[in-house]
Amino acid sequence: MKLRNALPLLAAHFLWASCADGQQTSADRNAEIAESALRRAEALIHSGDFVDALERYTGIAKRYPQTDWSAAALWQVYRLQVRLGNPEGAFEALDRLATQQSGHFEQAQTLQLELVRRLMGDMEGERRSLEEIHPAKRVKPATVTEMLKRIIQIGPFSEAGIQSAFYLALALEAEGKGEEAAKLHEEFLDRYPAHELADDAAYQVAYIRYKRWKGMRGESPRYREAAAVALAYFMARYPESAKASQAQSCLSDVKASEYRELKNLALYYAKLGNEEAAQVYYLEIGGKFPEIVQRDPDLREGVKAAVEARSAGARGSDVTDSDDGDARSVGPIRQDEKPGR
Repeated sequence: MKLRNALPLLAAHFLWASCADGQQTSADRNAEIAESALRRAEALIHSGDFVDALERYTGIAKRYPQTDWSAAALWQVYRLQVRLGNPEGAFEALDRLATQQSGHFEQAQTLQLELVRRLMGDMEGERRSLEEIHPAKRVKPATVTEMLKRIIQIGPFSEAGIQSAFYLALALEAEGKGEEAAKLHEEFLDRYPAHELADDAAYQVAYIRYKRWKGMRGESPRYREAAAVALAYFMARYPESAKASQAQSCLSDVKASEYRELKNLALYYAKLGNEEAAQVYYLEIGGKFPEIVQRDPDLREGVKAAVEARSAGARGSDVTDSDDGDARSVGPIRQDEKPGR
């Protein structure tokens, strides 16, 4: 009776053991197949057959998702895509490593940003090239922008994600979207004021303002003033920056333009005989460009006359006659007044 009751338990035990052995055998078989496939793909690389190797590694990653075999295959897919000149395919492989393979996020994101920075080195106007990009590897600026947005999306607080916010602004500038780029640089400064790229962001804001002014017809005082303010802010905030000399050169250009405009206006009104208007500009020149005034005798005389006229006007505004109601300012005569009235 006891033996009869024990038989079902024994049968269940042997069935479980058999299933476990079967599962172990299946796992071993999968491991053997995957490792063999990896070896065959590696042999193709050694023989120089990169296209077939890429196809095999892609198949392994698809067949064994979220496993160590898949991770090993994806790293090889990334390397082969770089070798074959397909940066978009390389970026996608890194994206899968960052988002689908545990333990690979930081390294994959770092390499994603490095890949994008190499691509940016080939974009018009970009000054941060890491290496020359072969013409066959070039991608559209909009593609680079989307890559950077993806890095930020999957890792907004990672170091690669933070740096990508800066490079995204550079990419937008390369696309001709200067105002949008300047806004992103300003947001970067607000969020990460102590970051090592903060001074670069401040410089880019100033440089965008400077380029906008240079691109305008005429002197464009409003845009010139915006450029001067941004450049002066950068130099005051980051005097030790590697970009300081470039900013100083740009600011000197802006100031020279302002000086030319003020001098031309002063001479123009003086020629018309409108001394009062001319004096306004001479005074501004004297206040903003004293070193130039000291070197130019004619300009020095104009500023001196303007200062003396202003001083005389200031003194005259305080002088009045007696209290008989006939008080009169001794300042400049208005056009509707006549002497002797």
